[in-house]
Amino acid sequence: MVLFTGATIISSAQMAIESTSTDKNGDISLSDKTEAKVSIEDYFPGPNFMKLVASKNNGLRLSEDQQKTFAQWGKKTQPKLKAKLQKISKLEMEMESISREGADAKKILEKQEKAENLREEIAITKFKCHELMVETLSPEQWKTLVTNYEKKFPFVERTRMFEVMQHVNPLPNYMQVIQKDSEGLGLSSEQTSKFDIWSREHHPKMMEMANRIITSEKEIYQESLQKKSDADLLEKIKETSKLRTAIVETKTSCRNVLIETLNNDQWAALVEKTK
Repeated sequence: MVLFTGATIISSAQMAIESTSTDKNGDISLSDKTEAKVSIEDYFPGPNFMKLVASKNNGLRLSEDQQKTFAQWGKKTQPKLKAKLQKISKLEMEMESISREGADAKKILEKQEKAENLREEIAITKFKCHELMVETLSPEQWKTLVTNYEKKFPFVERTRMFEVMQHVNPLPNYMQVIQKDSEGLGLSSEQTSKFDIWSREHHPKMMEMANRIITSEKEIYQESLQKKSDADLLEKIKETSKLRTAIVETKTSCRNVLIETLNNDQWAALVEKTK
């Protein structure tokens, strides 16, 4: 089906690619209570140009041939992207769950590796879409696309520590709960001292890695708008992947220290407070 709106032709296939998002429920959730949504922006930091191209008032004055090109691309890639987003979401929820269950680092990192591979596949697809845009649009249309995209969908830089850590890794923030509610968990002075020492040594390093991820994601967004080469952008994607994995490793090591130090009741109480 094709809708004619003035000088613009918008196909139903294009409308389907306006936003690659999916409910986190049904077969991809660990709980029927999960109602949050996953979008392409959760797992790919670069511009989602198709969101603007598929909108009615994109300001691009696309020709019919251009419309068809983008509609065909969306029909071909959107279902695959959606499926990969679902898989990452499921893997991250599983990582969060098995971390609380005390799974060993190997099992957690296996899921992390799968999630990172999917992120890279999504990035490659989006970079190919970027190439398609450059090849299909005129220089003036490309300039309009970049200008309008930056205005409507600017890069959102996370600055609060909790938001940053939640964004860069899916594991529970055990130490944050420890620091906020040590009395409620009945920690001894020896336990508190041990956790303080661990935190002073490792927390700054984790925050440095997390901030490097945020900085790199901003660069990917900005450089995509500047027609930076896909090879350079993909290298940044791989760098952020290594950093996220390192954070997961560190947080799993932290969890192991907690399990070794807390008694069973304290650990159970801590797990409940992270849910």
